[in-house]
Amino acid sequence: MDRLADPKTALLDLEDCYPTLPVWLDPKAGERLERCRDEATRSRKRVASVEPRPAFAGFEKVLHVVTPPVTSRQDGARPEVWSRQADYFTA
Repeated sequence: MDRLADPKTALLDLEDCYPTLPVWLDPKAGERLERCRDEATRSRKRVASVEPRPAFAGFEKVLHVVTPPVTSRQDGARPEVWSRQADYFTA
């Protein structure tokens, strides 16, 4: 995420998710959010590259079935599989 094509649109999502983002997922999230804010203020782009994300309709509208957990961990804790997969997302 060194360059954003549409920082104003990205900023909406980043500001929304930042408070709940686990530190292990992106230790530099605060820096990235600030950089996105700076780029959004300098951006000359006036038309969004993507449509706004849809609003969550609520749990009663979810049609899929969630399977029970296979491991015991607390919400926000780093999943075991992340250590093996992190390079794929960060490299």
